[in-house]
Amino acid sequence: MVMQQAVIILVALLAILIAWLASNATEVKPGAAITVRKHYSVNSTLLSPALSSSFVKSAPDAGLLEFLEQSRAATNSTPGVLLMLAKSTVFRSLQRYLGWTRPDASGFLSMASLYVGSEEQFRSILPPSSPGGGLLDVGSGTGSETAKIASALSVSPEDVTCLESSVQLQRTLRSRGFRAPDAPPAGGSYSAVSLLNVLDRCDDPHGALQLAIDSVAPGGTVLVALVLPFSALVHEGKFLSKWSKANTRKPLKPFKLARGGGNKPFEEGMASFLATLAAEHPRLELERWTRLPYVSSGDTKKSHYIMDMALMAFKVGPGVIGEKWEGERGGKEEEFVGEDAGEVAGEVAGEDAGEGAEEVADKDAPQAFEEEEPPAMPEACRNKKDDKLFSFLATTLKRDAGAGWGDVLDAGGGFGSLCWLLRQSGVSTVTEVTAATDGIYGSNDLTRAAAALPHVSIEAGNWRDPAFLPGRTWDVVVADYLLGAVEMHWPHGADGMMDRLLATVKPGGYLLISGLEPYEFVLDMDKPADRLVLDVESIGESAAFIAGESTYREIPMEWVVRQIERFPEEFRVVGSEQFVMKLSPKSLTSQIKYAKSTAKKIRDPAFKRAFLERVAVLEKEVNAWKGVNKNGRNYGIVVQRKI
Repeated sequence: MVMQQAVIILVALLAILIAWLASNATEVKPGAAITVRKHYSVNSTLLSPALSSSFVKSAPDAGLLEFLEQSRAATNSTPGVLLMLAKSTVFRSLQRYLGWTRPDASGFLSMASLYVGSEEQFRSILPPSSPGGGLLDVGSGTGSETAKIASALSVSPEDVTCLESSVQLQRTLRSRGFRAPDAPPAGGSYSAVSLLNVLDRCDDPHGALQLAIDSVAPGGTVLVALVLPFSALVHEGKFLSKWSKANTRKPLKPFKLARGGGNKPFEEGMASFLATLAAEHPRLELERWTRLPYVSSGDTKKSHYIMDMALMAFKVGPGVIGEKWEGERGGKEEEFVGEDAGEVAGEVAGEDAGEGAEEVADKDAPQAFEEEEPPAMPEACRNKKDDKLFSFLATTLKRDAGAGWGDVLDAGGGFGSLCWLLRQSGVSTVTEVTAATDGIYGSNDLTRAAAALPHVSIEAGNWRDPAFLPGRTWDVVVADYLLGAVEMHWPHGADGMMDRLLATVKPGGYLLISGLEPYEFVLDMDKPADRLVLDVESIGESAAFIAGESTYREIPMEWVVRQIERFPEEFRVVGSEQFVMKLSPKSLTSQIKYAKSTAKKIRDPAFKRAFLERVAVLEKEVNAWKGVNKNGRNYGIVVQRKI
């Protein structure tokens, strides 16, 4: 009797559930149509020549058409809609009441599947062969796309390692014959590492990229798929989360775009992403890329969803990763830390397309590493690193020129720029010019350092002399903080120096300029931290003026651009960028030392005493200051001489 009552109650509850599902079931609308013009093409006028030339045009394929038909058929009947609605209800319940993650709930219920590309589309941008062996796929989901990449690379399933946070999806991956460990493998020498739509859904995108770089063999491939415009959200399981949508938050270590982002055109989003990548991971060299629709099978509202996606294949080069450059400038040490010029605050409204978006588990960022310098590298270069400004110049040049550097003139040579140039591939010869004899910019030390480098020559001279290197031209000319130092060797000669620089560039060649925005352009005297920097800077320069000493005179970026725009038919600005400069107590202490030593050269005793007293007051303020000023700016400009 009790059993019969239980069966009746169960049947009644099931009937109520079916009735509820039927009453809430609505007609599923078809997803947006996919067209070549909208989803596979790019506007080449918005791309640099190098980025345009590396683009591979794709088109809808048979695999995508089959995927769309399966998605349509799954919701083309009342039973299909009821099943989809039931799964959606359980999917949300698992996250709200059990705190399951989105991938775990999706994997358990076999929810929406995703389509990135066909095997042929992967093969069209991947290299014919790569060193090492095997494939590492980060954020594999169900493994459907992993299998295509493995086939395109001719990698057997047993040589495929998948990293997936969902325990349920790990089981699915193992059933396909892939390895699916619970944690990232230590080291590795894979021929390729793939991250398909992972970077915008994980807590540490730079850590995920560094994992890929560390895991691939030198010269191997990193394959990245990314929805553009870039918008990062992390989905997580949370008990009693909102019923209407999966619990989301911003990443713990966000991927900050170097230039804009948000609702920008696809092409601008691509350029912004690559600029950030070049600054943070300069070893990644873009080989080929394509534009594809990122398609998710549908739900109770639409048969499928579409987002714009870039699929990119990078070669892992031998570059050295570096985040900070420190150097002395006439006794005034500056510390530069490249930071992103902007941060995208935009967030995609609502949920991701479909309920089964994949995510990678939050892992601790692996430690960055430096490769051993080649034996011919001078000892003075072994501990120097390339900052984001140097990376911007090199990457912008590569994107626009495509070919190697050729013959290079370092028009204001020093160990910072020399060491950077020695690390660039494609440099045939380097001519280092300096007007000094001693110090890190001096011809004596540079000559000793380059003695074992037959492709490096040191030229001592002053550009104000018309007889110095007359008529010679180079493929690439570098002016690394040169314009700010002109005043010391060519008073009021900044415009003349610009003319000399432009004249040394071969037709079709490039001029790379770095500089420091004058403090008075970017700092505010009414702000205490800015006032201290301005006071320390001005006391040193004033002391030098009264002592009859030459000093630096920084040139603003807008002035440099105006000089180039005088010749619109002959030169064009390829790209320019400003970078945050960190001024620490250490750098201000160095400037205090410069001011003190310069003030001692003042001949008038009263002036000297007054200056030294003021320097002593500022020195106490600097010693008491524990902060870091990030209001300063340095800049990089890439210019081409037209053919």
